[in-house]
Formats: sequence, C-alpha cells, structure tokens
Amino acid sequence: MCIVALIMIIGCRNNQKSKNPENKSTLNETQKTGLKNQEEPPSGEIHKYMKRIAVIPLKGPTGQLNHMAVSDKHKHLFVANKINATLDVIDVEEGKLLQQIPGQNGCSGIDYAPDLDYVMIANHAAKNCNIYKYNGKTYEFVKTIEVEGGNKVRYKKSNQQLYLANKADGKNILSVYDKDFNHVTDINLPGGHSSYEIAQKSPRIFMNGPGVIYVVDTDNNKVLETLPLTLSTVNKPIVIDEQANRVFVGCRKPPKVVVFDSKTGKEISSADIANDLDDFSFDIKRKRIYAACGEGFISVVQQIDPDNYKLIENVPTRKRARTGVFSQGMDLYFLGVQKTDDMENPEIWVYKPL
Repeated sequence: MCIVALIMIIGCRNNQKSKNPENKSTLNETQKTGLKNQEEPPSGEIHKYMKRIAVIPLKGPTGQLNHMAVSDKHKHLFVANKINATLDVIDVEEGKLLQQIPGQNGCSGIDYAPDLDYVMIANHAAKNCNIYKYNGKTYEFVKTIEVEGGNKVRYKKSNQQLYLANKADGKNILSVYDKDFNHVTDINLPGGHSSYEIAQKSPRIFMNGPGVIYVVDTDNNKVLETLPLTLSTVNKPIVIDEQANRVFVGCRKPPKVVVFDSKTGKEISSADIANDLDDFSFDIKRKRIYAACGEGFISVVQQIDPDNYKLIENVPTRKRARTGVFSQGMDLYFLGVQKTDDMENPEIWVYKPL
C-alpha cells in the first residue's frame, strides 16, 4: 500500500468522537491500516498549511515522549518513548506499533543510518547508546556504546561515522565512531551542548551551546569557531538548509527561529513561534520550518527567500506535545503527543503538509 492510498483511505469519515481537541473516528476494524480517521476541525479552524490525517496509538504511561527519526526506505518511524523506557518502532503504512524495545532508560536522542540500516538511541540515564539493525521484520540488538551523559546521537552518511555528544572526566566532548562503532576520536567542546545537526554535503556540524553555536570540522575533528547568538536565548533544536547555506536555531526566550548564514557565521533574521519549543524540522520542498511547541501548537514558518522568514500558521495540537519530525520521503510530519488523563495511550499524530 503506498502513502497516497493510505491518505485516500483515511480521508473517509465517520461520526465517532473522542476527547482530543480535533474530532476523530476509528476506521472499520476490517481495514488493515489501523489508523484513526480525522474529522475536519470546526468551521473557522480549517488549517491552511497542515492537515492532521491520522493518529497512531502507542503504549505507555503518562509522561514524556522524546525525539524521533524516520526510515523513508522502510516507512518506519522511531520514537524515544522516554516515560516507557522503550524504543518504539512504528510501521507508518500499516499505521501501527511494530515493536517496542525495552531497556532505553532516559532515552533522548535518536537517529537512523539509511545505508547501514541501523537505528541508534542515546540513553542519558543508562549512560549508553544502543544500536539495532533491521532484519526484514524487526530490529535486532547489535551493540551498546557506554558513555557518560550521552543524550544526542547523529550519523553522517558521507563518511559513515557516528557522532555522540557526551561527557568524559567532567568535560563536554563529541565522540566519533566508525561504521562498525569502533571509537575513532573525541572532539573537545568549549562548553555545554544541546542538539546538533550534521551537514551531509560539507565537513561541518552545527551544535547548540549555551547562547552560542559551535561549528565543528568533521575532516579534522575539531571546533572551528563559536558563533554568538544575539537575537534570542535558550537555544534548543537546530536544523540546516544546505541548499541555501542557512542554519535555523530554535530558541525559547523569546520564542523564535533565528537564522544564520552558514558561510559567514552571521545572524540574518528571525521569526516568531509559539512557546516551549523542543523540536523542529525543515521541509525542503516547501521551504518551511515545522516547530513543535509545548504550548500546544505546531508553528509553521515560511522561507520567503533565504534572508526572510514569516510565521504563517500556528496549528493547534495539545499541551506538552513538543517533539516531532518531518519525513522528506514520505512527505508527512509526525508529532509525539504524550498520554494525559483523558487519553487511553500516548499517540503519534500524522500530518500532511498542504
């Protein structure tokens, strides 16, 4: 079943309702998708730029869902289900939870290596990073990397290396591993670190530090420079537009997306977003940023041109739903919605950009 067919199926409505802010109903049990169909929002609340097309139930108690990654090849979504201490694997075409892998205590960062078919999850509380490989049906354990304070992991396909932010002897470092997960070297960082993004077409990593951006050279494994952040503070997520040489930094105080020129290292502009940002993605085709904000919105920011950006919509979601990921290959956005008292399960809300 292809994604187009999936969307056509879940476009059929019924009248069953739920406690979620947008009404939704369940598909006939004989249908194989397992997805929940969506009613249109009330008049006056029709979203212009994103439409919620499905809800996929997970398993777990009330609490935080952390970051996500996707496999466009297998049409799988990976979720760091922190409160449940599991790596959740979702079959997007079937619209169901495929596998929950336990033992991910304090899971946070997650990434997928498409050429190696590995999924990697960093577990801050467990002080490790676990690696799993797809065998055609499920994901099997491969290796554990022991680290102190590891909470973010990224894979660079062009050099087949894994980058794991952590601590050693009280120092902040970025550890580098080869494709067999053997330790290569450690890159010393000037200070604390948050999220980071790897450029695939150039030897660069852009990493959030406290009020700054570290620029890392992946050819020589060293920090090249530290860029000051002046248009906002409390910088959390970061993404890259390699085509336009732009770096987008998500900040909380005040809530903004701050735009850097990756060539000059200069701040160019910013755009307002909703409060309590924790994750965002860049839609290459539509030149949009999707910011998952815990205030209860997905803020959609449009790139007018490489130097100008505008908030074009705040799509209502739920409080504390602040992690999400956009799949370029599936052309879908996935939002993690943690379980609350009026919900049976934590959920993944699936959106189609318009």
